[in-house]
Amino acid sequence: MSEKKNPWLPLFLTNFLSVLNDNVIKYLVIFIGVTWIQVDYQPYVVPVASALLVIPFILFSPLAGRFAKIYEKKKIMIWGKFAEIPIMLVAIVGFIFQSLPIVMSAVLLMGLQSTMFSPAKYGLIRDIRGKEGISFGTGMMEMLTFVGVLLGTVLSGQLANYLKEDYNIAMLSAVLLSVAVVGWVMAKLIKADESPVIESKNDTLNPVLFIWKQYRIAKHYPGVNNAIFGLSLFWLIGATIQYDITDHARYIFGMDDLNTGIIMSIAAIGIAVGAILTGWLSGKRVHLGYVIIGSLGLGISMFLIMLMNPAKDLFIALIFIGAFFAGFFKIPLNSYVQDAVQGRKLGDILGYLNVMVFVFILFSAGIYAVFNFVTAETIKMNESKENRIVMLSDTLVLTNQFQKGELFSFENTYIFFKEDRPVFGEDKNTVDSVVFSYTYEIDRHYDKGDTLIYNHLSIDEISEESKDTLWVGKTFVINDTEKNNTELIVSSNKLVVDTLLVFGFIGLISLLTGIFFFFKVDGAKEDFFKIIKGQLNRS
Repeated sequence: MSEKKNPWLPLFLTNFLSVLNDNVIKYLVIFIGVTWIQVDYQPYVVPVASALLVIPFILFSPLAGRFAKIYEKKKIMIWGKFAEIPIMLVAIVGFIFQSLPIVMSAVLLMGLQSTMFSPAKYGLIRDIRGKEGISFGTGMMEMLTFVGVLLGTVLSGQLANYLKEDYNIAMLSAVLLSVAVVGWVMAKLIKADESPVIESKNDTLNPVLFIWKQYRIAKHYPGVNNAIFGLSLFWLIGATIQYDITDHARYIFGMDDLNTGIIMSIAAIGIAVGAILTGWLSGKRVHLGYVIIGSLGLGISMFLIMLMNPAKDLFIALIFIGAFFAGFFKIPLNSYVQDAVQGRKLGDILGYLNVMVFVFILFSAGIYAVFNFVTAETIKMNESKENRIVMLSDTLVLTNQFQKGELFSFENTYIFFKEDRPVFGEDKNTVDSVVFSYTYEIDRHYDKGDTLIYNHLSIDEISEESKDTLWVGKTFVINDTEKNNTELIVSSNKLVVDTLLVFGFIGLISLLTGIFFFFKVDGAKEDFFKIIKGQLNRS
């Protein structure tokens, strides 16, 4: 297919490949980089890596918005993609020397690079196909973004497994550099009819002042501030769901990282399908009625999870449905901003949008931390039709070497208490006790001091009275004849956030957003009724 027939392809591929490399680097840090440091510091790797990708958007989006006004947007894309090549070289050096600070520096630089060309890439959508192409272009861009997240997660998992088997970074280097180079080539192929650049006068680079100034400017474009607020809430909801799915899958269903990642991938597919369908249904126009449909569908799905506490298969189905409606929630809002703001002024507005979105993503981390502090007193067993499922989690710190394929067995006694804060040695609150025995096959080579993190999914006959009580690990016994001198330090007693309550909170925020757009945003209610009646005009 020629560029003339498909002028979108270079832009879409440039964005897709950038998202792919972002996520490969991020998850390789989580899967591999975490093993390079002491156990006490490992829990901080995930939030730090995530923050390093987010902070540049908050601090440097004003500068990115200015660049999108004073330089050609295609050139910004080319410069940004070229910068990705040396950034990947920094990451490769970090993996060669197994240096977490060097690899984290690459993560920070990738966040900065993504920040600098974000306003340019979204601004190019209008420049490539005009106003009539905004809904389709935005839908496809977002769909490919989530596909990039999905494939980046899967690819990083495969690379991590490869590196654990044979720490040879040749394949890793080839993947990272080839993706960066191809992305740079794609950026050079972008063809767009850009408006003339303008001088940048009286622009502030202070993020706080920038938000205030752009908020006042956006008031001259009816509905833009509402769209930016809606998009900020979308990302707050999305980030909170990501945290909650991770904990729910791990601690309620007892899933390992691979299967938890599969649920994340299913969610990404749902958003991608919803995004492209919304772009197609919208045709040549922007329809805010789909925001109401998307927010209501997402909210109801999350409420159903809270109320039903579903078994695994139904849980995954509801996550997919909610993610599908999330695509309807997001795409019209992105399209509306690009449709309402003309020419080079769009650069600052998109920079303003980026700052707000990532501030709300940081808010989501704070909100989840509050839920964790307030509700992580109890963990309830999930029920299926056939069994009550008890999830047990242990962190094992090895004091000897283990080779791949070796077997050892152990048992753990879990005690169920009526109260949230049991006192060991006092049996007055004991409801039930269960002994679980395991045989574990070592999956790779472990050195002395390495950690082995366990999520056990066990089915056992627990008394009816125990169903809604707290489980706490009481004893841990190694039963290994070959390595009977090996001790394992156990950290059980995992108090988990009430994930169901968080899903309910997410549902409430989503429903309130839909209600706000229905009653307060011009044109949204009328669009909504036309969609319901099948009277919407796509042309």
